[in-house]
Amino acid sequence: MEQSLKSKTQLRIFFMLLLCFIFFTATSQNRHVIDSLQLRLKSDLNDSDRVLALGQLGWEVIYDDLQKGLDLSMQAKGLAERIGYKNGLCRALNCIGAIYTDLGDYPKALEAHLQQLELAKQMGSSSSLAVAYLNTSRVYSLLLLHAALMI
Repeated sequence: MEQSLKSKTQLRIFFMLLLCFIFFTATSQNRHVIDSLQLRLKSDLNDSDRVLALGQLGWEVIYDDLQKGLDLSMQAKGLAERIGYKNGLCRALNCIGAIYTDLGDYPKALEAHLQQLELAKQMGSSSSLAVAYLNTSRVYSLLLLHAALMI
């Protein structure tokens, strides 16, 4: 019996260390991507590449700072709208909707994802359309769950 308890304790310690390793490895990889994107944004990029870099940086930083991710995604959205870059706008709306979902602001999340859905339909992009439907349904599900919990 004591041997079994000792084995279980050792197994738990092993898995905790493994999780810590995975977390710190993922964090350091994320830091590298963030640094690379920040350097890229300091270079002379054309507007469409700037939209994509802002959007990707916005997505990467949300793990540490949702508000900074939202600010960067809003910048990407504004630039994409100004230059008429639909693919970049669709990506920015995806990120904005995901951030609002994480913040628990489901009406704003739904608004962003419905805009993303409409744009994906206009573009005729099946992959963008699939992502938009998935995200929209996720927000609707969360809204229903939230409403059910309020009863």
